Amino acid sequence: MDIFQIPLDTLVVDQENIKEIQCGICLQILVTPRQCKNGHLYCLSCIQQSLKKNRHECPQCRCSLDLDKLSRSLFLEKHLRNLNVFCKNHFRMEESPSFFGNSKSPGWVEDLEGCGFIGPHENIENHEISCSFRFENCKFSVNNSNNINSNRNNNNNNDNDNNNNNNNNNNNNNNNNNNNNNNNNNNNNNNSSNIVNSFSSMILSLNNSIHGNCSGFSISNNSSGNNSPQVRINQKEIVVNLKSNMVGNPNSEDGLLTTEGNSGEDHNNSFSSSGSGCGGDIIPIECGKIRFKDLEKHYLVCPFRPIQCNFCKFEFTFNSIKDHETNCDFRLMECSQCKSQIPKKELKGHLDEKCPNQIISCTFGYCDKTFERKELNNHLNETLAQHIIMMKQQQQEEISLLKKEFSNQLQLKDEKIKTLEKLIKEKLSEPKIKIDWKIKNYLECKRNGYHQSEKFIIEGFPFFIGIFTDGDNNESKGFISIYLFLDTSDIPKGRCINTEFSLKFNNQRDPSQSLNREYKATFPIRDGSGWGDRRSIKTHNLESNGYIKENTLLITAEVTIKKILWLVEESQCDKH
Repeated sequence: MDIFQIPLDTLVVDQENIKEIQCGICLQILVTPRQCKNGHLYCLSCIQQSLKKNRHECPQCRCSLDLDKLSRSLFLEKHLRNLNVFCKNHFRMEESPSFFGNSKSPGWVEDLEGCGFIGPHENIENHEISCSFRFENCKFSVNNSNNINSNRNNNNNNDNDNNNNNNNNNNNNNNNNNNNNNNNNNNNNNNSSNIVNSFSSMILSLNNSIHGNCSGFSISNNSSGNNSPQVRINQKEIVVNLKSNMVGNPNSEDGLLTTEGNSGEDHNNSFSSSGSGCGGDIIPIECGKIRFKDLEKHYLVCPFRPIQCNFCKFEFTFNSIKDHETNCDFRLMECSQCKSQIPKKELKGHLDEKCPNQIISCTFGYCDKTFERKELNNHLNETLAQHIIMMKQQQQEEISLLKKEFSNQLQLKDEKIKTLEKLIKEKLSEPKIKIDWKIKNYLECKRNGYHQSEKFIIEGFPFFIGIFTDGDNNESKGFISIYLFLDTSDIPKGRCINTEFSLKFNNQRDPSQSLNREYKATFPIRDGSGWGDRRSIKTHNLESNGYIKENTLLITAEVTIKKILWLVEESQCDKH
């Protein structure tokens, strides 16, 4: 509830006769009065709601009634227009004890410092528009002060690129202070009941002389005779009237607390979030609504009035200027070395680049001497020859290290080249195929006289190994004949393959006694299909010297492809 929502019942001067003009339903002063045929009066909205509930009768005399039967009361309407009422600025909100425990309920009471104008109800609005006791918003509202500080902070950020972190922290502090004010004001609006209770408790504590032990506070009675306590801070002329300027219902969004005073010298103390008043920190208060007649006086002490920073010349709110100036990047600070006065944002750069008394290292890379910056030129002139010698020695050491590093790198490159050559050689080497043939039933093969392996393909040529257990002719009887055969029934047309191969009988008792024979042949073979040895090993030696184990004979063939050739038939040559 705000100042514009004061009930008409409260504004009426003659409270004794108010019952005569009350609605029979809501028991408030009639608004747009309507009557039944027997003269019972109701607000139009109240009787409409009653009739909507299917009660088509007068709530008092029970006569039949509907909207068409309602009539106006011209006499009463004129009486209401001429009703003497107070200006709404004659009242203020005050808490009074409720019937439930210690809680308090808000209510409108007459403010002896408020407007005393009385006039007809129909004309009172014209007076209220120009009433000097009306409430207005402070032009230095929190939103405006936020805009001021935000703009100043943005300008500071643009000017302080070299100190972004410090600037951001300072500006954020300023913004946080203002945001805290906004948050507190929002909390005052949204949770105004709790805040009013807390301030009422503080006012009661003031009346109970709790501040008697605090030299920073004193109580003075209002000259108008009301009971609104005024708290003077630090005995200055600043007066915070906590009750007389409270506007609106604390339970509504418009419940605001305002301040008044004559001087702004220490006014910020009453709004500081870190004040030293009794009972802990004092919550920052929004200016809120101020009586029009007090606006000019308020502007002189408003905690949100714009104040120019003495260092950066930007504007900030009065209640934040102290924190800003403490952290302002343009604040002059004393250099710890040369005692010069340097702006805060330039202090680091001054120490790093300009301060004549700052200890620095010699700018010559090979020299480790340290001295004050102002001695640099003298040092360079006095040690020029030494610097040249040092540079020569250092360069020689660097050349030696470079040579050593180059030698190591060259050795690594040579090793890498050899490794690559080896890999290339292995890749380009002639392909070698190894075939292991296990004859599991040797005695049966011996009875058959001949046995051959499964076929294996080399470059498209089908090969197999064949053995004759008692020779393949009369001259080789008593010997094992072994051959590498090419299956001539299924060979690539027009091609031949040049090979080197070996056929080995593996000694399963002593591998070092294995019998290995090497051969060279080009397949297909003219006038034959295989190549090997008719008398490779005596059958008796094969069977008695460890080549046969558990009736199994192991034969290994390794074939190396030397060349693949294309054949041209004679008939084709004759045609050319």
